[in-house]
Amino acid sequence: MSGATVAVGPDIVPVVGVGASAGGLEALVQLFNAIPQKTGLAYVVVQHLSPDFKSHMQELMSRETEMEVIIVEDGTQVRADCVYLIPPKKQMIYAGGRLLLSEREVRDGSPHLIDTFFSSIGRALGDRAMAVVLSGTGSDGSRGVQAVAEVNGFTLVQSPESAQFDGMPVAAIRTGMVDVIAEPSKLGRLLGRLGRGEVTRDEAVRENAPELSTDALSRVMKLLNDYSGVDFSGYKSSTVERRLLRRLSFGKTETLEDYAELLAEDTDELTRLYEDMLIGVTAFFRDPRAYQHLADEVLPTLLESADEEGIIRVWSAGCATGEEAYSIAILLDEAIRKSGLPLTLKVFATDIHEQSLQIAAAGTYELNRVRHLSEERRERYFEPAEDGRLRVRPDLRRRVVFARHNLLTQSPFTKMDLIVCRNLLIYFQPDQQQRVLNMFHFALRPSAVLFLGSSENLGEIAPEFEPLTDSLKLYRKRRDVRLPLGRRAPGGRAVQSIELIRGGVDGGSPGGNGDGLTPSRVPAAQSVPASQARGSSGPPVPAVYEHLLESHLPPAVLLSEQFEILHMFGGVERLLKVRGGRISTRLVDLVDDRARTPLLSSLHHVLSTGRPVRYSNLQLTPNAAERWTLQVERLG
Repeated sequence: MSGATVAVGPDIVPVVGVGASAGGLEALVQLFNAIPQKTGLAYVVVQHLSPDFKSHMQELMSRETEMEVIIVEDGTQVRADCVYLIPPKKQMIYAGGRLLLSEREVRDGSPHLIDTFFSSIGRALGDRAMAVVLSGTGSDGSRGVQAVAEVNGFTLVQSPESAQFDGMPVAAIRTGMVDVIAEPSKLGRLLGRLGRGEVTRDEAVRENAPELSTDALSRVMKLLNDYSGVDFSGYKSSTVERRLLRRLSFGKTETLEDYAELLAEDTDELTRLYEDMLIGVTAFFRDPRAYQHLADEVLPTLLESADEEGIIRVWSAGCATGEEAYSIAILLDEAIRKSGLPLTLKVFATDIHEQSLQIAAAGTYELNRVRHLSEERRERYFEPAEDGRLRVRPDLRRRVVFARHNLLTQSPFTKMDLIVCRNLLIYFQPDQQQRVLNMFHFALRPSAVLFLGSSENLGEIAPEFEPLTDSLKLYRKRRDVRLPLGRRAPGGRAVQSIELIRGGVDGGSPGGNGDGLTPSRVPAAQSVPASQARGSSGPPVPAVYEHLLESHLPPAVLLSEQFEILHMFGGVERLLKVRGGRISTRLVDLVDDRARTPLLSSLHHVLSTGRPVRYSNLQLTPNAAERWTLQVERLG
């Protein structure tokens, strides 16, 4: 089954999908006992129910919650503060604010009811979707968790040690895309707080994340960066930490300290960690509604505006194993055939992951990866390969060039008619997201098109693009103006400078020099009496430097290469705290726990590359309304 992608308006109720199987009744009781009556959320329970026995779940659940408990009928409208139960012998999706039923389908010997439902709320609701996986055997729910996470939804899983059967929780955790792992009662209380707006999702993740040793985390990141040559400081800290916890869940080691020791000796595990860090989930014609709109409404105009060479150039950025690049190539080939125009197609498909690119270049896929394509497309664009698989036909394959490319560090292509980058930017830090978007703007020809993922936005450069649809992330470049791509690193290698710049209460960007990327420093001119500014025959008096720095520099710290504090400016001390035990002057030991991961990643990035790093929208004090920008760079 497949559900249409639905535009999400303010009146659409956020949906919490709850998946449970063997041992799930006890977990469901604990979960709903802890959820308050009024949260503004709707809860849909998807269970593996026996088709041979009458279900008594409605009566049982009605005893555990004050919310109304409803057995779903086909077309049931979803309302807030209600609990919906799937009936036996059915599978269910969410679309258009309703729950739709069909006869249960069994694939590969077992139903994937939970995956099917989770995927549907992800498609329809984006970041208003939540997925909860409780006790059960097998792996149902794990693919659905990925589908919800990929659209910036929220994912919660029962801790394996609290589950009667841990198969489903462990499979979900091993996706590396789980936000919170806890016992059911704690998950229930958290859902209540989230629904009532008492806690943000980022705060919920931090509250429930296991403590990761600063030194061990630093060592792991250095080993990973040295091994892969890829700097992960531009990735969101939550993404990095979830991937580490995924590796720990496999049980080779119990602590991050032990895991760091393992990585130092085991290259194979370093390889597996690197593989896990990279996001490689993709599919042919993912989000069919968006692709259909692209084909019907966008491509005909795009072809008519082709350059004088008659070449249509496309960049598929973060192409993973190639399905997206080939989907775009198929759409454009169909559009060119239909137009009758003498045009040539060239698709540049890039990714940072060499192994994924090898799969993409081979162009051979399991049958289930292309089964949902129309018979006409399968026959025109694929041919039989070994082991019952299908291979992209040579004529289409020749139009796609695959290459390794790092969006965060390498220069863009140019003169592109269409750039496709979907569900990749959500894993980057906000500053890196903006830098990549600026780069895409530079790479596009005037009136060319940018195609983003359902949970991605243009941010600061939105005025430079015209939205082509109200609900889909398709944009046309308005004009050919040069946007800043960020500063290059200064030379030298001696010390690190760290700045902390507070933004507004809404988490917006701090004031800067106008490019949205770099902060202003000291004013261009400052009136100081000459007698104070300069000695009779020497340079300016150091005290004046001190005065200027203290008065006009944002809260900042000067560090040695060992991260020891050498000097502090601008009142930064109020953001630091001294812990009990031995006194340390290392900055990473004095900052709030929330800042440790981005700070460590930034410091190691600057040491190894010399390039400055900037993180935005960090909470560094108990005041949740205060948001800060962290910038790290070399000074000497």
